[in-house]
Amino acid sequence: LGSLIFPLGTFLEGASVVNALSFITPKSEATALYGIMSGVVAPVVSMPSVISSSFCSWLLPRLCSTLPQSRRATFSKYAKLPFVFSALSSLTLVIFAKEILVFLYSLQGDRLSVGVKILTVASPIPFLSCALSLVTTYLQSQNKSYLPPINLLVGVVLKLFLTPFSISAFSIYGAQACVVISYLTAFVLGCFQALFLGFGFKIQTLASVLISSLAFVFFAVSIYTLVPTLLGCAIALPTAVSVAFVIFDKRPQNANIVKIIKKTVK
Repeated sequence: LGSLIFPLGTFLEGASVVNALSFITPKSEATALYGIMSGVVAPVVSMPSVISSSFCSWLLPRLCSTLPQSRRATFSKYAKLPFVFSALSSLTLVIFAKEILVFLYSLQGDRLSVGVKILTVASPIPFLSCALSLVTTYLQSQNKSYLPPINLLVGVVLKLFLTPFSISAFSIYGAQACVVISYLTAFVLGCFQALFLGFGFKIQTLASVLISSLAFVFFAVSIYTLVPTLLGCAIALPTAVSVAFVIFDKRPQNANIVKIIKKTVK
């Protein structure tokens, strides 16, 4: 049921977006804008989400096979890697949006400009999708599998309700923002439900994710600023990812955050 709700919402969204855009732009242009959103940006955004979702499918039987009192520790042990992966994926879409679209689709001119803006708006989706998948996995392991579909349904209904109003105010970018809102809504609802069941990460893990993300942004932006080409992007991305994962892998337990930042800068 959970796997059915989002695709059904996307199907209904297509007609809603094109019809709403037709009131502020010609029909052909409305179709072209939705094509960029659904045919160009959506596949780029969905790939990291598919990876994290697949990991959660692998994680679920391992959670179910552990004792309830040790389930949170098992969850924290395995969930940290997709958590930081999805954070870096979202940051990558923000920093290298233009280069990604040029490399994959050879977009130019106005279509490239529109695509970059839509992709930037959609960039939180990999992180939110992973967080939603992790929360869903935890709820399922706690025998609360009926809650995630309800959360998804609320998110999709809210998206469909807000889409026409958002499009009238922000054009196609409003439609993409509503997709982000649907993920955020489902995640927030699931997070509150899971917190009562023991869901959560240690402060040290969250600090590691934050510092790793900051280091990723620093190295990616710095290198790309020095070499603002596809070659610079090819150098900046693996370098920034490597530094971020090295920092995250240290998993400091008692270190002061200031010391960690100083070590990162050094």
